[in-house]
Amino acid sequence: MVLLPLHRFELFQSRDVDYTRDMTARAFCAHKLEPLDLATGFHARLNTKRVGDGTSVSYLAYGGDVLIEPEERTYFAVLVPLAGECRIEYAGEQIRTYPGEAAVLPPDRSLVMNWSADCAHLVFRIERAALEAHLRHLLGSALHQPLRFAPRMPVDSGPGRGWAAGLRMLVTLLDESDTLIEHPLAAAEFESGLLTGLLLAQPHAFQSQLADRNARPAPSRSVRLAVDIMRNHPEWEHTTSSLAKATGVAVRTLQRGFREELGVTPREYLNDVRLQRVRDELRARRPEHATVGAIASRWGFPHLGRFSALYRKRFGESPSSTLRG
Repeated sequence: MVLLPLHRFELFQSRDVDYTRDMTARAFCAHKLEPLDLATGFHARLNTKRVGDGTSVSYLAYGGDVLIEPEERTYFAVLVPLAGECRIEYAGEQIRTYPGEAAVLPPDRSLVMNWSADCAHLVFRIERAALEAHLRHLLGSALHQPLRFAPRMPVDSGPGRGWAAGLRMLVTLLDESDTLIEHPLAAAEFESGLLTGLLLAQPHAFQSQLADRNARPAPSRSVRLAVDIMRNHPEWEHTTSSLAKATGVAVRTLQRGFREELGVTPREYLNDVRLQRVRDELRARRPEHATVGAIASRWGFPHLGRFSALYRKRFGESPSSTLRG
């Protein structure tokens, strides 16, 4: 029997369209799903695994011709085709995925996708906040405009080929047991490499700044250490003072480093990491087995009203809506 990619992390397989729509929405976003020809069959499969704080990798196939119209999203999605064809329309552009050409889809833009019956993708999902924070870290400065990629990504030649090979290597490691990728630190390093690789390989407005090493100051040791502390243990009671003490610098030095290198304060960075952890857990839990208050408190948000306002501002929906899926 031929095993599918990420077979150890099967979320579901189904021939029921409504069930497929509901389950796929939990991994990605709410969307319209319309089979175009049930005579061709329908057998959806989704295997998915979170990689780090802001990313996940999935294997997705519908086993039938389908039309998909996602609602507003908070993440970038890189669709790397394994078979078949997908035609995508958004912002007046028409692009197509097939073995040899992937697509890099932006958040918050309406789009329509038409998957062929034999279409299957590896989908690398990257939260917008995580990728933009990573870009700010590499640039050492704030972003003067939203991050947008060119939508077409050749993966049979050029820089995209190497990036796609890295994604496939990640999938291979996840499909095996007793590999280093199971350790959170190793997973975080792999995630960081894929984010950096995507920012270097795929055209966007900040690419020339990344290419110019002289224009990119090296991140300071104190900021790197503080970021690692918060990402590894966002549930701890961090303060700017405690982070400064742990990294061996003055409070003002750390604050200035975060503003200059990441464009945010330490508290804003910590809230961003915590919000993403909450969202990931809300998506993974069932409403009858969890409450928003308990999950928010576990990740360092004891005041539910204040948390809900932050969550809605960041993700465009209430935390209870995310929990209900």
